[in-house]
Amino acid sequence: MHPTSTYNSRDLIVRSDTKKKKSFSEVLDSKLPFTFPTNSICIECIEGMQNFDFWKITATHEKIVAYLPNKYTSIYLYSLMGAHFYSRILFPFFICCNIIIALVGSDPLWEELKKALFSTYILLGGLCLSILLIIIFKLQERRYILLPHIGFKKNFELNRKNGTVTRFENNKKLFTTLFTDCDCHLRPNMTRNGITMYSLHLIPISNDCTKDITLSNLFNGDYSNKNICLRLWNTIQWYMDTNRPLPDLPILETYRSLDKLTIQHDKKNNRPQNFWEKLSYEEYTEYVAELKNKQESIAPLGSPLEIRYTSGKNI
Repeated sequence: MHPTSTYNSRDLIVRSDTKKKKSFSEVLDSKLPFTFPTNSICIECIEGMQNFDFWKITATHEKIVAYLPNKYTSIYLYSLMGAHFYSRILFPFFICCNIIIALVGSDPLWEELKKALFSTYILLGGLCLSILLIIIFKLQERRYILLPHIGFKKNFELNRKNGTVTRFENNKKLFTTLFTDCDCHLRPNMTRNGITMYSLHLIPISNDCTKDITLSNLFNGDYSNKNICLRLWNTIQWYMDTNRPLPDLPILETYRSLDKLTIQHDKKNNRPQNFWEKLSYEEYTEYVAELKNKQESIAPLGSPLEIRYTSGKNI
């Protein structure tokens, strides 16, 4: 049984409305309704999450956490690249060079061997250090250790289990509110070239919440296409809806077997385990192309739902 705060499109609680002053930017936005999700998955969520950057997003059957790079990200990534380069390329190269010098050097063999061993000891120390760095980075990638101010910072969290959304500022929780106590706004932005770019924002209805949640940070896509943002909103509602199984996204592949409703759905539809992982690159490209063609006949959003709000206070 899910707690009463979870979002269920078939069992919504009619809530009392609250009055909220709109900011100037919100007046220009298009407010998107809560809808019953369709089968129109945002393709950018599939393509963007197939090879996602490890600081960008983590997702399970219970919550999605989005991250943003901070001022240490460049140092963090270059250090990781250097550790991989040293351990996989530079170290084996120098070992081979030392062996060759020891065998064919003009000086006596033992003298060359001593030099080779000395440099090898130094390289072994560097190798151990590089392996340690790689282990630290991989553990941080999996969120097994806490290094919150290196490489990334939390941006927001969508909690399917509790039906809440959380906004972070400098890795500290700014607010947590119910998913249904937010308005989704589609915000147009004009570029210097005269192209209209769209962004999707989840805005709490409470007056004391001045920081919105930019849902568009979940992927890098063609923001000039309005339907992409609409399908993203549809996919997010699908994920948050406890009445439905998890959306079929590569990033959620590992966790489908942990969600009871998803297990029943996959068994009923004979969906193979590790479907995305077993696809070759050619099969993956062909499958995504088929999904794009099917999208043309599916509306980006489903039928609107009547959702009213609570007092709008933070949890």
